[in-house]
Amino acid sequence: MNKIFSKLGVIGLLSLFLLSFSQIGMSNEVFDITKETVLVAEQDVLVVEEAVEETPTLNSGDTAWMIVATILVIVMAIPGLALFYGGLVRV
Repeated sequence: MNKIFSKLGVIGLLSLFLLSFSQIGMSNEVFDITKETVLVAEQDVLVVEEAVEETPTLNSGDTAWMIVATILVIVMAIPGLALFYGGLVRV
C-alpha cells in the first residue's frame, strides 16, 4: 500500500514540475492599436449599451411552459426512484 502511495506521490510531483515549466516558452504579444481596432471597440461598446437598455419582460407563455416542465420532471422522478430502488432490492 505504501508503494502505491509513494508512486502516486512521485507521479504527482513530476506532473506539477512539468506543468510549471510548460509556461516558459509562451510570450505575451504586443498588439498594435490602430484606428480600425479603436472603431471596432467603439462599435462593441455601442452594441453592449443597446443590450443594457433593453428591459426584460415576463412572457406568460414562457412562464406556463416552465411550470409545466417542472411538473413533468417531478412526476417522472417518482416512478424513476421506485424503479431505481426496486432494482436495488432485487439485487
